[in-house]
Amino acid sequence: MDANHVLFFLAVTAMVSTIVRAAKMRTTARGWIAISLLILLAIGVAEITESDIAGYVGGALWLSLLLIPSLMWRHVLKLRLNRQFRRARSMANIARFLHPMDGWWSIPALLGALELADRGEEKSAIQILDLLSARPKPIGPQATVLRYSLRNQWSELIAWTDENTTSADIVSSGLFSFYLSALGETGDLSRIVATYERFIPALRPAAFVLLRRNCRQAVFAYCGRVNALMALLTDGRMPLSSEEREFWVARAQLAAGNRAAADARFDSLQKNCSPAMQRKIARVRDANPAPAAGLLTSDALIALDRIERDWLEECRYHGPTLARARPVVTVLIAVAILVVFAIECAAGGSTDGRTLYRLGGVYAPAVWAGQWWRLIAANFLHVGPIHVSMNLLGLIVLGPFVEWTLGWFKYLLLFFLSGVGSLLVVALLQRSAMTNTQMVVGASGAIMGLVGASGAILLRGWISDRAPAAMRRLRLILLIVGLQVIFDASTPLVSSSAHIAGVVIGFAIALPFRGRIVPRPDNSASSQEPVTEAVIKAG
Repeated sequence: MDANHVLFFLAVTAMVSTIVRAAKMRTTARGWIAISLLILLAIGVAEITESDIAGYVGGALWLSLLLIPSLMWRHVLKLRLNRQFRRARSMANIARFLHPMDGWWSIPALLGALELADRGEEKSAIQILDLLSARPKPIGPQATVLRYSLRNQWSELIAWTDENTTSADIVSSGLFSFYLSALGETGDLSRIVATYERFIPALRPAAFVLLRRNCRQAVFAYCGRVNALMALLTDGRMPLSSEEREFWVARAQLAAGNRAAADARFDSLQKNCSPAMQRKIARVRDANPAPAAGLLTSDALIALDRIERDWLEECRYHGPTLARARPVVTVLIAVAILVVFAIECAAGGSTDGRTLYRLGGVYAPAVWAGQWWRLIAANFLHVGPIHVSMNLLGLIVLGPFVEWTLGWFKYLLLFFLSGVGSLLVVALLQRSAMTNTQMVVGASGAIMGLVGASGAILLRGWISDRAPAAMRRLRLILLIVGLQVIFDASTPLVSSSAHIAGVVIGFAIALPFRGRIVPRPDNSASSQEPVTEAVIKAG
């Protein structure tokens, strides 16, 4: 497998994907679009002048200018939600040099203001926010709403947002959760529900995943949906500090009319919390908000049920976090693949034909001569680091969801049947002379079986539940299959027949598991060796 070609394909695909996703964020992601276009231009120039290194150029640029900065900014946001403002500011000071556009250059100053406010120095924080509010989008609007929220000027925040932002800006600039919180603080609960439901389509893109969870948190808390909020805050996807989680649960209990439980939680929290949290608790107690039941219309209550159902479907068909999924079998398979790869390297090299044959590569004449064990062994053999890395990545991305959904035994059965079955199909095609007789190794057939199984799970979810979350992820699975077909067609020495067979087998095995594929809820030839120069296909 040619590393340059693989990196070329991955880099181009990643750039196009980034442009499409960033375009949905409108004005706040123009820098990501510009960088992606520049990388595509660099790849094109390299392909024309030095095609042998075009993939390496694209991969290096994608890693340094897109992947690393985006991961750093995502971590900054998590630290901010955890109220670890000093650490967030330190990382942001580094990350802004890798991506100085889209307002990120001013993020450290914004985090500095939040750090001051958290220490009780609100006047100093507001002075910084006053200066930042004059900056262009997205920093200016963010600083403005933060200033209003620090002053508890919720009505002014609502009025300013209504007057100065568009429907696209309020989401792309990250203001929507502040806006919903302001509606909650003013007691306009029917409006908070209607507004959130109206913006659900705009919050769907993956780039807004944390914003979407923050908005759900506001809706559930202010409307008294205690159980839904507690599940949301404990599913591993909400990177909130423990005191923030306790505060919002108490706030939800207060909205639900359970004042005794809320007071007990507030009292416990006040014993050891930051000055900023002390003031938040005091403000809530002074406001003495009325129970949500008397403020929500019948239409709003029905809409709340839809919002909660939408969240549950998203959890069901997107799967749990890795920590909660506990994908033990997936981890064991990954470890086994790495151990076998180390054995390959020690026994003569992972690209050496004789070594791979001795260890169990599928060579049709040997299989039909009775060496059936090769159909299992070949799933753990790989040709070089690029091949094993790609298959491990696919296993880590797809495996936990399927394992969590089917259970470990069915998952293990599906993995091996997809892997063995896809390699058997290759051996059959070689025996009938429909494809060239070449040695095939790799877990790609089994990985594509996981793709097919995911498609079956999501298709049944759409048919049985009409769950939009299932259909959205099913489209992603179809996109993965389409990209795999393009990759197979453009890449020499890749067994497309093993990949197609793996998808079909995985889909066929998972589809009949009616009633069992719904995820469990968290609330609960001869035997002669081929010559050394033999062509090895990557499966």
